[in-house]
Amino acid sequence: MAITEEDIKKALPRGTAHAVTDILIDKINAMSDDLYMMEQKDIDFELMSNMNLMKDMKIDLDDYVNAVKYVIAKRYMSNRKAWELVFPDRLAKAEAKIAREEEKKARGEKWNQVNIDSMVSAVNTNQIVVALEAQLMIAVHVQYAPMFHAAVKKQFDLMNGKAAPNADGEPMTVSPTVQQLAASKLAELTARPADNNFELKVGMTDEAMSSQQALADQLGAMAKAQMAQLASGKSLSDVQKLGIATVEVTVED
Repeated sequence: MAITEEDIKKALPRGTAHAVTDILIDKINAMSDDLYMMEQKDIDFELMSNMNLMKDMKIDLDDYVNAVKYVIAKRYMSNRKAWELVFPDRLAKAEAKIAREEEKKARGEKWNQVNIDSMVSAVNTNQIVVALEAQLMIAVHVQYAPMFHAAVKKQFDLMNGKAAPNADGEPMTVSPTVQQLAASKLAELTARPADNNFELKVGMTDEAMSSQQALADQLGAMAKAQMAQLASGKSLSDVQKLGIATVEVTVED
């Protein structure tokens, strides 16, 4: 469902006044044409839910919309590409200026270097862009914790048969089916976290076990050889000089 002028006015912070034009509304509702990697409803949500940032900033609504679009675009492309996407008019002016300066350079006249990257950096340090990025980094479950509390309370009220009042302010009740569904949902929302412990089995790989068995077999064979040498009359010191080949064993976790 497309955002309307009334939607924007309701979402604006109290005490602020901004002109909401048809051009701006059309611009907002067409943002998904450029930001095709997101659905329009998700773009609208980020746009509407962060308008509180405008309360203490002296910016107009168009600048705010551009900032939201830029911050979203940066998730999917480079800063430079995002800037070009959001500010095509600035890009056109910059490219025209670059062309003029190149002509001056070719004629041997004094010319100036035009650096588009510096323009991109300026947008990155813009107050509203910085504020938006900081707010959007907050985990959703933390940012909307008060809404979770309200949702739990609503399920509790419905479970007990209490509904929102009607248009005349008269109290309303809900059916037993709604109460049962609300009770089930409330149990789900307030359920104890699942035990995430898991059993870890520790053992040796087949290769490690094979190497260990080979070592044991070799030691057994050497022990038999020593017993045979002792039985043939050799001294204990001579028998103990028998070497044991080195076997490298690798044990993997």
